[in-house]
Order: sequence, then structure tokens, then C-alpha cells
Amino acid sequence: MAEAGYDPVQMASFFDQLAARGSQPPQILSDHPNPVNREKAIMAEMKTLSPYTYGYESGQFHKVKAEIDLLPAPPPQTATAPAAQQSAA
Repeated sequence: MAEAGYDPVQMASFFDQLAARGSQPPQILSDHPNPVNREKAIMAEMKTLSPYTYGYESGQFHKVKAEIDLLPAPPPQTATAPAAQQSAA
């Protein structure tokens, strides 16, 4: 996640918020680590990463934004008159 330019703190925060929303099944019944364990694992792994300043413009933000700007505008929508709908039926 960090290599893609996204802030891993936000992933840990997500799992913290998930745990705060209610009880979780026991770890043994889960096919994934429960959110508390995930948060601890994320925090431990973050200590091994190089320092980096994360922001909304990290990752490929500018590239994707430029590609979106090149897309053509959607065609205008026309309202269908009720009489036309009835005659088509």
C-alpha cells in the first residue's frame, strides 16, 4: 500500500474504526485476522517503511486525473415526453 503511495496509517485507522463499531467473532472462526490484530500488524510493518509524506495527491493521482480530463463530455440527456412514451407502448 505504501509503495503505491497510499498512507498505511489510514488502513490501520479503518480497522480501528471497524473494531469500534461492534463485537467481532473470535479470531479462530475468522479466515482473516480480526481488525485489532490487523491494526497491530499494520503498525508493526509501518515501522519498517522509509519515511514518506502522504497526501491525496500521492500514488498516480495526477496521471489518473489527466486521463479523466481527456475523456469526452457525456452527451446531453433529453427528457422524454409522456405522450411519446404512451404511443410507443
